[in-house]
Amino acid sequence: MSSRGYVRLYRSIFAHEFFRPPFSDREAFMWLICEAAWRPRQRRVGQFLVALSRGEVAASLRHLAGVWGWKVGAVRSFLVRLERQEMARSRAEMGVNIITVLNYEKYQLDIPTDGELQEPVLPPAACLRPGNSKPRRTDAAQCLVYVMASSDGCLKVGISRNLSRRLGALQTGNPNPIRVLAESVPLSVNEARAIESAALAALASHRAKGEWLVCEKNSVMTAVNAALAISGKPAMSERRAE
Repeated sequence: MSSRGYVRLYRSIFAHEFFRPPFSDREAFMWLICEAAWRPRQRRVGQFLVALSRGEVAASLRHLAGVWGWKVGAVRSFLVRLERQEMARSRAEMGVNIITVLNYEKYQLDIPTDGELQEPVLPPAACLRPGNSKPRRTDAAQCLVYVMASSDGCLKVGISRNLSRRLGALQTGNPNPIRVLAESVPLSVNEARAIESAALAALASHRAKGEWLVCEKNSVMTAVNAALAISGKPAMSERRAE
């Protein structure tokens, strides 16, 4: 394989369910290149509005760990190694981690990127599996991140393709009534998993029993909405109490 020249790599490849974490070092660096701002812009991260220059990424270590399928310590070590190799540089700004991809101009050709080029739809994962004659049903953008509450005061963050069915499964065998407090917009499976992982990492000290948390509702909503904001997604929609 030639080591010269370029190929077009669309960002949606990282959301395709066939390619699952954990990432290799190469994939993690490619993700940073794809995630980097291609022109100056502002991005909301939690309660902050961060100004990004071309080639910069705003992401917490926990968010990167969730997306890449790594531990936070491994992410931190990887960023240090990138800096030593003069491939990327990190800095903290208003409590937000800003990663600058060095030599970004070398990785990105100056081609139209503001709508002239239409991103293709990747084939279903089943098409990438040799010997699979029956296409498997894929639903790349029909997974929700949810927050549920039990009447005993415990809260749960999770993901599901069918929220009603998930609620029923959790209620089975549980004497305490459970209800859905909030849900996200539809996401790809990988996006939902990354947001769930980032939120649970932020709430790790509140783990009580199994998948349930003991803390204030606002703390859980803040953690999930911060993870959604880092991914460029809107905040969760809260349900009214019945």
